Amino acid sequence: MDWCGLAAARPAHWVPDAHALCCFACGTSFGALIRRHHCRCCGAVFCHACSSRSTSLHGWGLEQSVRVCEECYSFEVSQLPVLLAGDLFWRTARWTGTRSGRYLRLSADQSAIIWTTWRDDSGAETSAERTLPLSNLRFVSVAQDGRRIELHKDGGEMLSFEAEAAQTAAWAAALARLVAILKQRHSYERLYGGRIESFSPRSKAILAPRIRLCLERRQQQLVSSNQAKLLAAMNPN
Repeated sequence: MDWCGLAAARPAHWVPDAHALCCFACGTSFGALIRRHHCRCCGAVFCHACSSRSTSLHGWGLEQSVRVCEECYSFEVSQLPVLLAGDLFWRTARWTGTRSGRYLRLSADQSAIIWTTWRDDSGAETSAERTLPLSNLRFVSVAQDGRRIELHKDGGEMLSFEAEAAQTAAWAAALARLVAILKQRHSYERLYGGRIESFSPRSKAILAPRIRLCLERRQQQLVSSNQAKLLAAMNPN
């Protein structure tokens, strides 16, 4: 299916119809009765049954609800809010063994992981933001103990943050899915869109100011709500 019926206007990350003989999810062959549908998020091609969901994709500059596949719908609705809201993790000093809190969150434009030091008594963020661009993140893993999320950077360096096993698993799964979407889009752009530049995730520059403001406000609400819950749990009285 061409974008607005014009092949020349097909988004760069969309897999061309000629390269999609069957649904990327269930394997059903396309034909006269089974039409092709592109997921507006990842760019892959699906049958109607595997891409019947719709949602807005503000991070990609799409305000209206658009067709997405099941995996991308689940990410946008369930996993992305977890990353945007952020959560409290811990780091242990190598030599002293002391633990200090780190509040991790995904940047509003969804291009980097941000963290700041978190004080136990007040929840105040006491250090300047540190960032890890997703373009420098090779992959995400979980340590054997299930409590540490490991961010593997280009060059072999690894950052690890500790939390409860369920929280770590949720964050690792959500972040791994986001990285997979970004790299899949870039791969399709290189194969089918004629783009040869190195991998670089979305940036604020490609988002309209109105959409950027919407993203930032949404994140502020999510972060404020989550931090209030954390403080209430730390100071029950």
